[in-house]
Amino acid sequence: MPTMTKGYEAVAQLPAWKNMRGMDIPPKDVPLPDGLTMRGNRFEKNIVVSDKAETPVLSILRVPFSHNVFDSNLYWTPGGVVRTGFQTAGPDEGDNLIPPLSGESGAMPAGWHWSTKPDGTPQAQLIRAEKTDAIFRITCEGAASNKTQMLLAGGSLQLVPGASYRLRAKMRASQPGRATLAMQSFVPKAFFWNSPKGDSDISENWTERESVFEVPSPGKPGWNAEMKHFSVRIGWRCNSGALELCDIALHRVTPNSEWDSWRANGVDSKSLIADPLWTDRERFILSPESPAWKLGFERIPVEQIGPQNSVFYSTPF
Repeated sequence: MPTMTKGYEAVAQLPAWKNMRGMDIPPKDVPLPDGLTMRGNRFEKNIVVSDKAETPVLSILRVPFSHNVFDSNLYWTPGGVVRTGFQTAGPDEGDNLIPPLSGESGAMPAGWHWSTKPDGTPQAQLIRAEKTDAIFRITCEGAASNKTQMLLAGGSLQLVPGASYRLRAKMRASQPGRATLAMQSFVPKAFFWNSPKGDSDISENWTERESVFEVPSPGKPGWNAEMKHFSVRIGWRCNSGALELCDIALHRVTPNSEWDSWRANGVDSKSLIADPLWTDRERFILSPESPAWKLGFERIPVEQIGPQNSVFYSTPF
């Protein structure tokens, strides 16, 4: 940051730089409250096609949707059901499937154990603070690298194949770091499955983290006949400081579609899921009736892209 700030201040008022995009924001003011930095991008009036129904049309990570625009796009996959990689669900159903944290203060909570224990002096212990329920604290001093991850696992749970669940917990850290909250199932030397999108950046403020996932079922990606037992997976990637968790919960839920879950971020409100109606799929030529035109799609001048001959050939779209 000091190097970036020095460079910025050296050119910020020069005419050649002053009106450039983003120059109105000093480097120290770029990070948003959630720690993300990407801003000012617009993804509009595109045609996005996935050739396989199970392949998401989007792969979007660590983008603050309040500062970037996605809209007026046309999405399509075989069958018309698009996947986006985003998953939300309705209200919690039934009881919390994870037992409350319990045990002696200063000791590993009952039912939990180390899955990967790094070098240094890692500790995982149950603590209690005034006006709060039990808190699970994970620390490690003296690890060789902050890329070394401590992993802990909870007790064995049985989940229903094909069912969806919401896993959540409140988390904070004494210093910024990367944490994991996910579900796992594995048999050594046979298979390993981990619920997606379980990693997140953790700050010193209590923040609720949650993920919604579907348990693999026969014929679906990730399924294994030996997949009978599941456990919570907690990871902390930092060679000093402490990660604290409380209110760990797992509930069965009814999932929303990935398309609705994506749009819940306030994006693609005017976009469509529809067949582009190609007249020539290999050359990406659209028919006059394509719904993309109504969204404002403009023909890409492919004949002007790349090396040019002395004679110009025009190909209608």
